[in-house]
Amino acid sequence: MVPPHLDYEEGNGGVVKDSAVELVLSEVKNEVELFTVTVYAASSANIHEEFFKDAYELGKLIANENWVQVNGGGATGLMGAVTDGGSDHGGIVDGVILDMFVSTNQSSKLREVVVSNNMPDRKKGLFDRADAIVVLPGGLGTLEEISEVLSWRQLGFHTKPVVFLNTMQFYTPLETFLKHAIDMKFVYPKMNSCVEFVDSPKDVIKYLKTHKPEEISKEALHRVKTGTMEHREQLEITVNSDWTAAEEYYRVVNESQLQ
Repeated sequence: MVPPHLDYEEGNGGVVKDSAVELVLSEVKNEVELFTVTVYAASSANIHEEFFKDAYELGKLIANENWVQVNGGGATGLMGAVTDGGSDHGGIVDGVILDMFVSTNQSSKLREVVVSNNMPDRKKGLFDRADAIVVLPGGLGTLEEISEVLSWRQLGFHTKPVVFLNTMQFYTPLETFLKHAIDMKFVYPKMNSCVEFVDSPKDVIKYLKTHKPEEISKEALHRVKTGTMEHREQLEITVNSDWTAAEEYYRVVNESQLQ
């Protein structure tokens, strides 16, 4: 789902731009209801070989689990490596790619390709498909994607497991930052249990198979999305951040449903 506080424009996204991104993704998802892992990864090819090895191995392991892999659709860098790992071992790999890259850097090993003409639609397509999210090493684009996902998780807009593959300790500074931000009260403490950093592709799969996220009231999410916050007047004015306000809101709504 797309976090309800965001109002994306659909643009001209779609398979070969013939249909809206949401319609295409809905058709693909309904065709085969398999567990789907969205992988965020770099497109840069000028990186250490160890990154490629782990990305390829992750793609292989996702395929071995009979899960669907979705990524940014590129042929180069870790996107290409994780696609190759899946495709070479009989896995299903789909892509959500920007139209500007179709003719220059689209992988030829994708089952379905959703083409978008803007980044919000592309990110929406990647997020919507995911039952779980894996983050491989990457640059600013990867950081942009995962920052939104973590922010939405903090506000309770989704419960999808998020795991970073920390090849060569690439994400150790980010892990340190998140822990520091939690200690300094800038990030919700419960985010500790919502994000995991692991050192091997095998540990990524283990985490995804064992992680059990907290459930969030679907009715509460619907009310936030539609703006019908009829319980706003019941909120205790004791919150000191957006995430504590969200938690208090869900608490009030859940209590009202039990009455």
